[in-house]
Amino acid sequence: MTRVEKNKKVYKKNLVLRYLKELLKDSIALGVGLIYLIYKIVKWMNNLVAKLFMAMPRILRVSLVYGLIGVAIYGNVFPKTIVKEVVKEEEYTITLKPEKKEEQVSVVEEKQDAVELSQETCHLGEIECKIYNKSIEYGLSREQAFIVVSISRHETGKWTSKAFLEKHNLGGIMCSTGLRQYGSLDEGVDAFVSLLKNRYFDKGLDTIEKIQPVYCPIGASNDPKGLNQHWLPMVTKYYNEYIGG
Repeated sequence: MTRVEKNKKVYKKNLVLRYLKELLKDSIALGVGLIYLIYKIVKWMNNLVAKLFMAMPRILRVSLVYGLIGVAIYGNVFPKTIVKEVVKEEEYTITLKPEKKEEQVSVVEEKQDAVELSQETCHLGEIECKIYNKSIEYGLSREQAFIVVSISRHETGKWTSKAFLEKHNLGGIMCSTGLRQYGSLDEGVDAFVSLLKNRYFDKGLDTIEKIQPVYCPIGASNDPKGLNQHWLPMVTKYYNEYIGG
C-alpha cells in the first residue's frame, strides 16, 4: 500500500469518528433538552394546579382535601368488603339454583310415579286402562276415573261402535258436521277425558246423576227413539262393576 493510499484511509477513518462524535453530542444535547422541557411543563402544570386550587373557596378546598384523605385511607377497605359480599352472593345463588332444579325434578318424578301407580293398579282391558290412566293423569280421583270409563263403555257399546272404530270417538262427541273424528286412539282418549274434566267435574257435576241431564238428557231433540233413558242405569251398572271389582 502506498503512502497516499494510507493517508486516504486514515482520513476517512477520522472523518467517520468526527461524524459519530458530532452525532453523539447532538443526541446528548437533544436528550437534555427534552428532559428540561418536560421539567418545565410539569412545573408549569403544578403551578397551574396550585393556582386553581388556591382560587377555590376555602370550604371547597377543605372538602377536597378531606375527600382525598378519605379515599387514601379507606380505599383499600371498601373494595375488599364489596368483593366479599359479591362472592357471598354468588355462592348463595349457586347453592340455590340446584335446589330449585331438584324441586322441579321431584315434582316431575311425583307425576310420573302417580301415572306409573295408576298403570300398575289398572287391571282392566287395554282401552279401559288408557281411559283410566289418562283420567288419573288429569287429576281425577279413582271413582271419577271409573265414571269416565263407564260413560265411554256405554256410549261406544263396549267399544264396538262405528264412531269408535272409525273415528276414535270414545263418547259420542259431536261437532257442527256430526260426530267428531280424531287422528288416533290416544288423541280420542285425551279429548274425551279433557271434556269430562273441564265441562263436568270442574263445574261440580261429579256424579253420574249430575252428569246425565247435561251429557245425555232424556227427551232431547236428537233422541227420537228415547234411548237416552237407558243412559243412567247402564252407566251406573258399569260403574258398580268397576267399583265392586
